[in-house]
Amino acid sequence: MIRLDLEKNVFWYTNQSGKPSHVGLRNITRLERGKEIVHNLRLYCLNDNPRTLPTKVRKITRIFEVGFEVGLIPPSYSEPNKWQEYINELFFYFLKDESSKAKIHTRLVNWNKTFVLFLNYLQIKGLIPESVLINKVPANLLCEKDEDEKVLGDNSKQLVENNSSIEVSSNNLKKLISTVDPSQTTQEYLDDFIFDLDTKLNSLEGALERYWKTIKAYFDFGNDLLEKADKKQLNEKMARKDKNKYYFVEKEVGSPPRRTHICTIKSNETLSNLLYLCREIDHSYHSPTLKDKPHLPRDTISCQIEKFGFNPFDNTSERKLNFIPEIGLIPYADRINWCLGNLKTRDIAFLIALILIKCPKFNFEPLLFSKFVDKSGALVLAEENDDQDTSFKVDKKRGKKIQTEILDPISKEIFEFLTRIQSKNESFRQDGIESDFVFLCLDQSNSQFTVPSSSRIINWILGYKDNSKSAAQKDLSDFFPSLNSCGLGKGTVSFKAIRATIAVLEWHKTGSVKKACKKIGNSEKVLIEHYIPPALIDIVREKTVRLFQNAIVISSTIEEPELMVRATGINTEKQLEKFIDELFKQTGMEVPSLLAPLVKNKSKKQLVGKLFGLVGWKPLSRLYAFHESVLLSGLSSKEIKKIKFNNGLTAYSLYRFAKIMDLSLSTHRIPEYQKTHQKAKAESKDLIKQCIRHFEVGCVI
Repeated sequence: MIRLDLEKNVFWYTNQSGKPSHVGLRNITRLERGKEIVHNLRLYCLNDNPRTLPTKVRKITRIFEVGFEVGLIPPSYSEPNKWQEYINELFFYFLKDESSKAKIHTRLVNWNKTFVLFLNYLQIKGLIPESVLINKVPANLLCEKDEDEKVLGDNSKQLVENNSSIEVSSNNLKKLISTVDPSQTTQEYLDDFIFDLDTKLNSLEGALERYWKTIKAYFDFGNDLLEKADKKQLNEKMARKDKNKYYFVEKEVGSPPRRTHICTIKSNETLSNLLYLCREIDHSYHSPTLKDKPHLPRDTISCQIEKFGFNPFDNTSERKLNFIPEIGLIPYADRINWCLGNLKTRDIAFLIALILIKCPKFNFEPLLFSKFVDKSGALVLAEENDDQDTSFKVDKKRGKKIQTEILDPISKEIFEFLTRIQSKNESFRQDGIESDFVFLCLDQSNSQFTVPSSSRIINWILGYKDNSKSAAQKDLSDFFPSLNSCGLGKGTVSFKAIRATIAVLEWHKTGSVKKACKKIGNSEKVLIEHYIPPALIDIVREKTVRLFQNAIVISSTIEEPELMVRATGINTEKQLEKFIDELFKQTGMEVPSLLAPLVKNKSKKQLVGKLFGLVGWKPLSRLYAFHESVLLSGLSSKEIKKIKFNNGLTAYSLYRFAKIMDLSLSTHRIPEYQKTHQKAKAESKDLIKQCIRHFEVGCVI
């Protein structure tokens, strides 16, 4: 639905959530020719994507408005010479418009990609003479766009301290988790950078998982209480408008009974009363006023807890509800809504961020506005095969492609939870909202469910300032302060930065652009132009050259296997021998076959080309467990390098060694080696705590 309201000077359209929305038409409708333009603009936008439509309308009307401000009015359609002059002058004034903050490059792109196409449309309709030339700005005349960094975090202070000649754009840093230093080309820097990305992404994923775990714990707790509620008695009381519960005080013999509201939180029983009445009458909870919520106590939840000393939301020996360090920042009203299965914008923002880490093929906005049923009527959440794998499909409209991901256990849990609450709250949807949107949250009045706007979701991830309340908008790092210590504070995480980080890590892990593209569901051109920073590409090119040089050296010195061993980050064969002996013999295991040629002084040529293929799955699982424990520690690469063992090796050397083993065996041409790798990976998850005990890395699981 697209229509004009010239009295109010607005352009109405149906947005992505199916609700009517509008765009202001500026001042161009004050003139008759301006009204003609917007009428044709309405026809031009009839089949546009509601996501891009408002931006297009704003850009086109702004360019015409620039002309009106300096007295440029579109001439009559029978005056081709004046039309040519009008377009040329409009272009000139549009470029020099001082009221706009857009860069020249951005203005030229808007002219080429938006305004010229609309003028061509008017010319095809016969509203602009055919003889008028409507040309785009040649590509070789476009100003070069400033390069944006494309990966994740805020290392700007350290970067400037190390190299004062490098200028760091704060606008670029808002899009990243770690910033690439373009002056660095060493292998050591690349290793540190990838390690930094790996640990940051791991910390972010862990925090988001704990946030989801808290929501799920509250929801399960609420369902248990609702099952125990005396529904018959509560319904009878509400029918009689009897909201009180009467009781006697033992010390006051002969005194009349006292009364309290049946929903005053003094025990789990009264909390179950509160949840039941909220669900049946309002479907949600928010602080009541005296008039409109007679079925609720007058006091707020925090007042009731303070007054009666009973907090049902504390962790106990029987149950653990809170996995968020700063749970006190979550209002009690929101926690009660979690018990009822109701989400707020903040919750949806963090759940989408977690899903994007688990399923990086999905994009933020297509996922936010996804539905449970596609255009053909098929369910997008479906069992995939006999192994009971569950998949979810998202329509990526801009890419004109359906992206499908097999869900891991956590993302499967989230979608099953969303399916459950979607059907439960169906009768309380906002008017005009279709019935099958996946992500519905309570509106600001807590009275209906609606699809949140993308801008409000983004604010919760970036932690922008909310000017309307004159207070800093919270983000994930407020609830998980440990994220600040690893460089993931306000303004350092975004949805694009998450996918960019996953793409770069996959690219570094596999050495393949194609595999990185497959991981995030983008083309090679998009990956290189928009996800992998050019500075990082330069570093990897330098690394490739050095690896080629090393390969020549190794091939010419095959009698000196220490060169090959050194590639793993371990300096000598003796250190490798001590490492394996200490790593595996502490657990009472026999010396693995990898060590046998060294111990028995057999031909050292056996090691060449077989370093990664001769290890059994049990010792390998311990090496992988050590690697995972390093990631979970939250320590920086510099801190990891300071941790040394008795044989002189550092924890970082073992981390690199494990990484190389992982990469080599996962793609090895011999199937038996791949099976060994997979078995060791599965076993390593159960050995992480044991590995931490052996090496005392100080990890917290």
